[in-house]
Amino acid sequence: MRISNKLILWGLCLALTGWLIIFLIVIGVIPSSIALSFFAYFIFFLGFSMGMLALHTQVHLNRLEKAHKDLMEEQWEFDENEDGSDDEFN
Repeated sequence: MRISNKLILWGLCLALTGWLIIFLIVIGVIPSSIALSFFAYFIFFLGFSMGMLALHTQVHLNRLEKAHKDLMEEQWEFDENEDGSDDEFN
């Protein structure tokens, strides 16, 4: 598993934890305090940022791998016959 996949999962867990704390404060299960609200917001923001950064990294790495694979395939493609002629238009 790539490190970006692990960071996406960690970001998701942190974001959901922050959201859950805020939700429990709103419905009254957890008593409201300024410090807890800021902590929950910080956890949510940290998880969201971490997940977005990891997702961006994952997309970038996938594009690089695809470009590298396409480049390697282009190097080994031959359009000419053994005698050097191109029979594509004949």
